[in-house]
Amino acid sequence: MRIDGIRIDGIANIESVSLKLREQNALIAPNGYGKSNVLRAIEFGIKYLSTDEVQRRQMMRSRWLPINEATRGCDFVFEIAGSMDVDGTELQFIYEYSFAWGKGNNEGRILSESLKLKHPGDQRYRQMISRASTEECLIVPSALGRCNKPFAVSAQQLSLMTIARSATMFLTPFAAQICDIQIPNLETLDNPDSYFSVGNNKGISMLGGVTLSEYLYHLKINDKNNYAILEYGLRQLIPNINEFSPEVVTLPDGQQKIYDIRIKENFCTQSTSILQLSSGSKRMIFLFTLCIAAKKQNIPMIMIEEPENSVHPRMMENLLLTLQNYASDTKILMTSHSPYLMRYLRPDQMYFGLPKNDGIAHFAQINPSKLKYLYKYAGDLELTIGEFMFDFMLDIEGDSDKIDKFFIR
Repeated sequence: MRIDGIRIDGIANIESVSLKLREQNALIAPNGYGKSNVLRAIEFGIKYLSTDEVQRRQMMRSRWLPINEATRGCDFVFEIAGSMDVDGTELQFIYEYSFAWGKGNNEGRILSESLKLKHPGDQRYRQMISRASTEECLIVPSALGRCNKPFAVSAQQLSLMTIARSATMFLTPFAAQICDIQIPNLETLDNPDSYFSVGNNKGISMLGGVTLSEYLYHLKINDKNNYAILEYGLRQLIPNINEFSPEVVTLPDGQQKIYDIRIKENFCTQSTSILQLSSGSKRMIFLFTLCIAAKKQNIPMIMIEEPENSVHPRMMENLLLTLQNYASDTKILMTSHSPYLMRYLRPDQMYFGLPKNDGIAHFAQINPSKLKYLYKYAGDLELTIGEFMFDFMLDIEGDSDKIDKFFIR
């Protein structure tokens, strides 16, 4: 599974955000521009796909309903596009659904749903699911059929989920892959020790609910190839580490176990617990391990909040390159309010929060025709493009003409 694009409308302070996804992608803006809301909206849209009908009803009445004057009354729209492998054939897909939020005595209800597929060599997408209203849904019944077979659904029921659970329908393998999509939203690593120390018992859902120390120990024992890749990558990422060893200690009761990672750094006479590493080093180990786990689980995308926290700017390039090299087909969507991150990303990988005085999250990319001008202007001021763009975005606040001139959405 590969994800190439996501669109979300009508949730929290988001009117409409569309993202074309590269290997690495970043939402860049000062605090308060809606970066985290975009990640949470994506998480919400994916969860809605696979949850049961009872929870879906609850989600349509959640705290995420539109809260701004400009978005009040807007419906939620979620679209995801990419490619999937079915029986050795790579197919492109576009899946979209929308619902009306529940308010007062009115239940939330699904408004529309669409699935389109394109085989290699095809010029156009083929409509597989077509639902233009709450009650009426049409599907393709067979490989040669047309999208004209009525399919019964309720107001809170996605046809895709129902089809995915069927064992006999033609569309089942396509629907199942989309419903099984995972896009973990990795919270900011404010307290790195809690992810490594079994004493705090803070397991990580993406790692099966165990701590990172326990996950790495079992990786070393049960998957030597991926562990060797991880160990080599970590040594490249943090060169001052010359020994890295996940270990386990069984307590006297014979049942409970404590997992730790022993680290020996250059110029040290003995190994110490990973808990004694700097916060920045622990953060890099955490993020890199999750990329390896995502690759093993075929997770198509992960979301990371502010990866630059506690990481020296000079180490950011090394971190991003390492994540990209080892994440394989797993794409990364980050948030950041640091101009340093922008040094190591291409313009087509960055979405900037635009300063508009309406309380809505606006994200857009630089107009390619203006890139040369902006780089020259930054150079004349002896600023990096990151430093310049942060100042530039604040300077054009409220100037819709300049926003439309320099950015495209």
